[in-house]
Amino acid sequence: MENVETPGIGSYADLRGAAVYPNLIRRMEPKPLRVYLQDGDHDLNLFAGNWWLANQEMASALEYAGYEVLFVKGTEGHNNKQGASVLPDALRWLWRDYPKPIAKSKGGRGEREFIAEILHPDSEWQLMSEGHKFTEGPAVDREGNVYFTDIPNSRIHKIALDGQVSVFKENTGEANGLMFGPDGRLYACQNGKKQIVAYAPDGSETILAEGVQSNDLAVTNRGEIYFTDPPGKRVWYIDAKGSKRVVADKGFEFPNGVVLSPDQSLLLVCDTRLRWVWSFQIQPDGSLANGEPFYRLETLDDSSMSGADGMTVDTEGYLYVTSRMGIQVCDQPGRVVAIIGSPGPRGPSNVVFGGPDLDWLFATSNDKVYKRRLRRKGVVSWNVLKPPQPRL
Repeated sequence: MENVETPGIGSYADLRGAAVYPNLIRRMEPKPLRVYLQDGDHDLNLFAGNWWLANQEMASALEYAGYEVLFVKGTEGHNNKQGASVLPDALRWLWRDYPKPIAKSKGGRGEREFIAEILHPDSEWQLMSEGHKFTEGPAVDREGNVYFTDIPNSRIHKIALDGQVSVFKENTGEANGLMFGPDGRLYACQNGKKQIVAYAPDGSETILAEGVQSNDLAVTNRGEIYFTDPPGKRVWYIDAKGSKRVVADKGFEFPNGVVLSPDQSLLLVCDTRLRWVWSFQIQPDGSLANGEPFYRLETLDDSSMSGADGMTVDTEGYLYVTSRMGIQVCDQPGRVVAIIGSPGPRGPSNVVFGGPDLDWLFATSNDKVYKRRLRRKGVVSWNVLKPPQPRL
């Protein structure tokens, strides 16, 4: 049996960031854990917090997330007296049913269980493709087929609805971000050639912009393009006639992923080196207004570097952001309400909804591509959709 918590006193107070753990447990995808807690009401109460209250908060968070948890309460202080006395009971409780594995929770015990509302209870990550150098830029076509880039190999692959993987295009100029437009073409950031291009279904290429740095892009239902320029710390816009101009260049450290809101009224831009996803209002002429760091991401430590990269949205208006912590899901008011575990040992680089019903989340991660079924559905550029009114 793995991942069991032994008796002791948990220090979930404000010591090197430990106070955030109960809140993260409420958001993160549950793991196969069984947790035994014990504490006394005379535990520490000092500058870093109240241990007794913190342990109650931790127990509440674990129950909310649906873990098997037992919290034994007593009257002792910050010592091992109670912990030592309950050790035999704790071991019997933790190791019961051995060698039967501990099941992962599929739903919590509280109100508005966002992670349970999003994850499909019978679906885990499935490996779809491997053996690449570095995968990125997943994009979905009208049928639900998913395309992705292998940047170092300068190649674009296609994952068909039956799961078969094939090469769509070779010598792609180290293409990174991809996105299908309403015209059926596959738009790409050819950063190796400093170009933005569009591929027809037969693979023929049209150059749309030259002499630009690029990473990721979004295409509107009118065929307009927004793309990020991380070294230049800016966002570019290409109108339907092919003219390009910078539309945002303030406040970024490393602008990376870019995506439109379902109704295409907002442009969202994440910053890898910060913990924010910026939100801009799109104006009739394509310019951006009222930009602000709106979505506040969680980070692994006290630094502000989230590792935010690729993004996608669902029909409810929720934003999915790949990060060092996994795939962070934000509601419309800008709050992280769920964190989906990474499919591989490293954080995923990008995500998109695919499949015939757009209810499979495809994730690129290092040298592999995975998919997982969700209870949500994705949005495509040619289908402008008004999301429901936000829940506060």
